[in-house]
Amino acid sequence: MKLVAVLAASLASLGLVAAECANPRVRQEWHQMSDADKSAFVKATHALTLRPVSNQYADPSVMAWHDFVIGHSNNAFWAHGNAQFYPYHRAMLWQFENALISTGLWPSNKGIPYFDWSAMSQNWWTSDIFSGAYFGSAVSTDPDTCVVNGAFSKNAYSVAPDEHGRRNKYASTGDAKCLRRNGQVGSALNDATSLAEHLSSPSYVSFTCQTPVSGEAYYDETNFHSTGHGVLGGPNSDLGDASVSPNDPLFYMHHAFVDKYYWRWQSQCDAFLYDYTGVLANSDDPVSSGTNIASAFFNLDTWPFTVAQVLNTQGNTLCYTYSKSSGDIAPAKRPVCPTPKKFDIPAASAATLSISDPAADSWMVSSLVNLIRVKPVSVAKGIVAARDGNATAVVAVEQTATEAATTEVRETQAASAHGTFGTKHAVEKNETQSIQDQNAYTATEHTNGSTIISYTQMNYTITIPENFEKQLVFTGAVVALNEKGEKERFFPPTKEVAYTATAAGFSSLDVAAGTSCLIAPPPKLSKEYFASMHHSYERYISSYNTMVMKLDVYNEDMIASKCANAVSPSTGRS
Repeated sequence: MKLVAVLAASLASLGLVAAECANPRVRQEWHQMSDADKSAFVKATHALTLRPVSNQYADPSVMAWHDFVIGHSNNAFWAHGNAQFYPYHRAMLWQFENALISTGLWPSNKGIPYFDWSAMSQNWWTSDIFSGAYFGSAVSTDPDTCVVNGAFSKNAYSVAPDEHGRRNKYASTGDAKCLRRNGQVGSALNDATSLAEHLSSPSYVSFTCQTPVSGEAYYDETNFHSTGHGVLGGPNSDLGDASVSPNDPLFYMHHAFVDKYYWRWQSQCDAFLYDYTGVLANSDDPVSSGTNIASAFFNLDTWPFTVAQVLNTQGNTLCYTYSKSSGDIAPAKRPVCPTPKKFDIPAASAATLSISDPAADSWMVSSLVNLIRVKPVSVAKGIVAARDGNATAVVAVEQTATEAATTEVRETQAASAHGTFGTKHAVEKNETQSIQDQNAYTATEHTNGSTIISYTQMNYTITIPENFEKQLVFTGAVVALNEKGEKERFFPPTKEVAYTATAAGFSSLDVAAGTSCLIAPPPKLSKEYFASMHHSYERYISSYNTMVMKLDVYNEDMIASKCANAVSPSTGRS
């Protein structure tokens, strides 16, 4: 413990203790910015591409553009489709924002801009973002779909090295170093009205479309995050590739909009600032130790924060807010706010390096962070332990019919690299038992080589095909490895919600994007895209069909009110 005290004092001496958020940075919508600010943002982003890779993530003042791409690529499997999606990307944006400020080309009182494409969902490609003065055209005239104008054109920018081969195979031919973009011009994005509907979600689990708690439904039927990547980037693009999407600067403005959507949901209830529940999603995620309990006191991999430290954008770690934009439509029904379950959130340490302090030795900071990172506690087979200063449930992650379903609460005090020195976080015994019951399952191997996972408390099973080896079992998915050691997620069978035309026979699939009062739906994303995201394509199709049928009703109402540019179901386009 003496070492911990020495290291803590050393970090404090370097000015790494966070201050309270008194003057939050304001993240503006792109189209609210002056031409001078837009140009400054482009110059600051491009300046990061000229830095050498630092191979560390604690000191944003020396991080390069490619550090962010590589970090995201290395953690793409577990950072999507689970509880950690929003906190992970929020932490990433904060570090990126600090890196921009450290260039001296972006003011410290401004946040990164966001692109509220929901406010122009029917003609998003007309934004000046897609101009040669800024980030280049939405579509490419290059045979390899390289961006040919703007600050990130093929002559001015090269994508990050793809050492692990995570960039899609399409990039193995032609110019493999250029930024590729092939936006689906003419196709709509999710409109602001449909996004507002899902702000009514009563919990983080349903807001994030994880396994719903009893009595709740999946709220986010829009899949707006995936649609933004798929439509803005287009087929065979960097933005449309789950692993390497930060190669495209549009990633940051898109994800700032995604974070604003999360921020808007949180802002409705005090309790939502502390609501972090659900499942984790990966076997090799070192901060989860293999458990599917989403603890706010786990560290976020890549970024030097705990989840708890990034839940509040104006807490003692982060300090920013968002401007109001045209897409800020209030939900028709506000959620009923539950009673807040507050917990102590320690201030960040190495994560908030003072980038304006020339005396701060980033090498020393990185060394200290690595030195005091705590390794997992070794326990019995099938058990995972609390780590990084947390005393949380030790849960049996594999419970077969022949194993005792025992769960034990253990406490550990360990040094954390992120300011949570010796913090205790107790888990109620009944809460632990509930988690245990939800995760209980039996695994049955069939003669054809497949494995059936049957959940004790759930009314579904998950089948793992032959030639895959079960690795981790979560409440709503199973992670398995193929013969090459590659990870895949398998989901319970989903009864598809089929598209059914309304009584008048009208389908919003016939609406052209750009009409003044009708809303066209986004195009269907490919099965290959969801495979790259390790998401359930079947669940997506059901959500997509549900969304389109709701738009049908909306468009029929607009036609009945004889809005301009209406499309008649019987006569075609007016």
